Amino acid sequence: MLWRQRMRENNFKFGVFNGWLVLMADGLMNPSIVIAAFATQLGASNLTIGLIPALSAGMWFLPQLYVASIVRSYPRKLPVYNKMANIRTIMYMCLALTSFLFIGQPTLLLALFLLCIAGSSLAAGITGLPWLEVVSKIIPQQERPLFFGMRNLGGGILAFGAGILVRFIMDSDLAFPYNYSLIFFLGGLIYTAGYAVFGRVQEPDEPVQPRTNVFEDIRNIPNMLRKDPDMRRFLVARALVAIGGIAEPFFAVYALKNLHIEPTFIGYFLMVIAGVVPLSNLFWTWIGTDKGSRRVMRIATSIALLAPIVALLTPPDKPAMYLLVFMLYSMAQQGYGLAFGSYTLNISPAHDRSRYLGTMNTLMAFMVFAPAAGGLLADQSGYRAVFFVSIGAFVLAWLFLSKLRKDA
Repeated sequence: MLWRQRMRENNFKFGVFNGWLVLMADGLMNPSIVIAAFATQLGASNLTIGLIPALSAGMWFLPQLYVASIVRSYPRKLPVYNKMANIRTIMYMCLALTSFLFIGQPTLLLALFLLCIAGSSLAAGITGLPWLEVVSKIIPQQERPLFFGMRNLGGGILAFGAGILVRFIMDSDLAFPYNYSLIFFLGGLIYTAGYAVFGRVQEPDEPVQPRTNVFEDIRNIPNMLRKDPDMRRFLVARALVAIGGIAEPFFAVYALKNLHIEPTFIGYFLMVIAGVVPLSNLFWTWIGTDKGSRRVMRIATSIALLAPIVALLTPPDKPAMYLLVFMLYSMAQQGYGLAFGSYTLNISPAHDRSRYLGTMNTLMAFMVFAPAAGGLLADQSGYRAVFFVSIGAFVLAWLFLSKLRKDA
């Protein structure tokens, strides 16, 4: 079989193993469940809770265009990835230490906590484009759905184990916040192992492009969008998906505050999220290979809009029904994870790939702060209003996705 043949090749194997470890750590340190629940128990406001996933994603996207202007002049991008991986490791260890050392000062703890998340995400953003560049060089286009699918499949199985581990830690005799400190420490160690594995990839050299001026690249964005309708439509669709994600950090908070679900239930949320990953990734890989990334994104959006609908319909006396919210949203996110990366690489011209990737990701940085606006909306109108906005955004995203090129 093709996957067995590819797993004998070191570059493919290291890329897949990297995904398995990183996704396992993501399961332990899920921003919208684990970290949001931690912040909730510290008495954080809805705005702060909305900032957590916004910082995680936004600081990843923000430096992309600047990084693109620099790394295009490097024949190999892996050294940049390795340097930033060291910084990310330091940030994760600081995350665990702050939750342990400053519990008596919740305001200071939250501030330091957000700084650690922002620092880690910024370093991740600097590595993100080099990582995509390396993947585009070592994984042929026709094999990318298989590559991302295998990463997500194995990573999902390990993330399920992470959910069991979180459930065990939350049920243990460890008091708050030491239970969370242990989770963050273990997550940091697994992230570090994942970075080290990808660092073993043998990246081929490529002809370098002249370094560009980031301010010229910014001024050129309107021209790029005008000339490339595929890029323009894709960005609008992704922006609407990001606005649809306004509800994500409040799913767990709504369950804890409005449905009065016990904090120990967090482990079940994680297990459901991880448990749906293996089967959904088999489905998404099949759809992506057979029908293309556009079809994956449309189906994923149809599923994503069901999550806030189920959240609105769940009665307080049936909390088990709420597990379906995380099941649906997790399945949709796996589809996006497979399709967004593949589609971005496929519509980016090889000779100008860094600038395309950097431009698209930097523009997305501003949209992923939508959950922070969701926090303000939740304070003013409640969580149900946030869920209604999410539903509307996903409907619009589905309509825009239908206009994308079918063969990418």
